[in-house]
Amino acid sequence: MPKITQKTKKIVKKTKKIKKNKINTFKKNAPFNVRTVKCFYYYNVCGLLFISTSFFIYWVFTVTKGLID
Repeated sequence: MPKITQKTKKIVKKTKKIKKNKINTFKKNAPFNVRTVKCFYYYNVCGLLFISTSFFIYWVFTVTKGLID
């Protein structure tokens, strides 16, 4: 195993700091927080399910009406 020198420790520390700063700047620059994104996703999924089920029910009614008539 290679020895971990003081220089490599400093480099690792710097990269961790840079990553942390990038995350913080993203949080500051984001127009909405992560919770609202999850909310949008949840509402989109619910809306998609609602639309697909309502379309399926409409299709079933039209097909059965056509078969009965």
